[in-house]
Amino acid sequence: MQEASEDFTGDVNIEEFWDSVQLEMIARGFSKSRGAKNTFAVRPSFERWAPWIGKNTRKSETVLNTEFEKRSSSKSSTEAEVSMVSEDRLVDELMKQKVSTVRKLCKACNLDWNGSRMDLVVRLREEMKTRHSYDKIFQKIWGASGGWSVILCPHGVVYSLKFNLRAESPRDYADLLLSWMHLPNVSVYNSARGLATHGNLRSPTSLPFQPHEGRLAASTPENITAAQQTTLSVSLPWLTEKLPSPDEDGHPVTGSSDHYVLYDRFHQANTNNPQEVLRRINLVPELQGSLTQVSEQLFSTMQKNNYFLNNMAPSTHIFLMRNLVHHKNRNTNAKLLEKQLERGLSHHVQEISLNSCGQAVLAPTIHVEASGMSEAPVEHQRKRRRIESMTHGREQGQDLATCIEQLPSCLLESIFAEVVLQDGDKALLTLSLVCSHFKAVVEKDAFRRKVHFLWLDSFNWTKFSAHYRKDFYKMYTLDTCRECRKTYKNCIPGYAGKGKRGKLQGIYSEGSHTGFCSHYCQLSAGFSE
Repeated sequence: MQEASEDFTGDVNIEEFWDSVQLEMIARGFSKSRGAKNTFAVRPSFERWAPWIGKNTRKSETVLNTEFEKRSSSKSSTEAEVSMVSEDRLVDELMKQKVSTVRKLCKACNLDWNGSRMDLVVRLREEMKTRHSYDKIFQKIWGASGGWSVILCPHGVVYSLKFNLRAESPRDYADLLLSWMHLPNVSVYNSARGLATHGNLRSPTSLPFQPHEGRLAASTPENITAAQQTTLSVSLPWLTEKLPSPDEDGHPVTGSSDHYVLYDRFHQANTNNPQEVLRRINLVPELQGSLTQVSEQLFSTMQKNNYFLNNMAPSTHIFLMRNLVHHKNRNTNAKLLEKQLERGLSHHVQEISLNSCGQAVLAPTIHVEASGMSEAPVEHQRKRRRIESMTHGREQGQDLATCIEQLPSCLLESIFAEVVLQDGDKALLTLSLVCSHFKAVVEKDAFRRKVHFLWLDSFNWTKFSAHYRKDFYKMYTLDTCRECRKTYKNCIPGYAGKGKRGKLQGIYSEGSHTGFCSHYCQLSAGFSE
């Protein structure tokens, strides 16, 4: 890999780079032999290695890649502090590794390598208290080079993809976000403090993450205490309804110029700084139950491709990865549109499209363009079907949600119950984000009880005794985990699942980790099995 020249600023032309990658792939088809030298080969170089960002998402053809700065040791004390990987974050990464990898680490640290994954992780966590073992595990798990940095929306559509030449850090995500045309109002990252600090240090005259340095509230003792006690609530109404009077330089979808960097529920322990409790996503009512693990889901899906991607030349690797992401985006968009089309009202016959912000709207054309992502036509027969506007689609056409808001609540409940049984519990979030009226309906205890028992009734209970039904035909409770403070669905004792009609995840007759959302949280809190 070639180092960057001294006058390199970190600006890379994205079109030139990806054109050169495609040219190399085409040239291979004209090679006389498999081992012949390709004169169009693209080798990793800081000055030419560009991420992929959709053309309607990025500011211009010139994007940022400042990875060469990672070799610099002249970091400020603030940035150096937040760039350190915490023990909790390493443990989180350990939980994602294969059991065989964790066993090898235990052997390398002279630890007992027998037992379950959780047993091994607990031993390694105890061992990491010594600096030598910590460094060994860091090098193995965090890696010394490479990796993918990905930015996705809650639906799983990939908006940016960066192929790192050095170990992943907040700098990589700052490069991507600062290359966007519109900075997202809310960014969720497992090192939120590091991203916010690095981003603001990069642009001190025009802070990208503000107010409160990207926290949800001012860092006062009162706010910190309230957040720790889960009594603080910071509403961001523009997430569900665009501001009637948009801020100057506000986001075109929300109208707000605020930009926050938050931790999801699984990574909020990545820092011990008390101020960072103000970055917890569960402080925002509009983000309750939101999907914050889409990147982990993407990586889990892509793992099956590692066996051949990791054996390829760098340019081949990124070319195929880009194609895999392209097809994934197309499939994701098609599924989202299909679901929305199936929920249409027969008297609303309209053609649909996505506007430049990726919103599904009623429009006179049927061309679908997803925020600079993949493009796909809508079949001719779908012209006769209509779609409810996705979040904030009101400016480009009639919002169908407004048309049915006037329906009686009992009828809405029946419609929504069918939607939830078809799509599962995640539909509760989707419906609640459409408008405040929908949110009020799906958040009623009576509605959730109704949907839960309709789901239970989709199974055959006739073969069970009355005593069995009494024990397990029960409503779940929403509890708060004593360790991670996440609200979780407690189905003990009773049936557990994702709420889709006829689909069952499992049954649990006793609480093995009462008061905690998982066995891991129970162990993290210091409670043994």
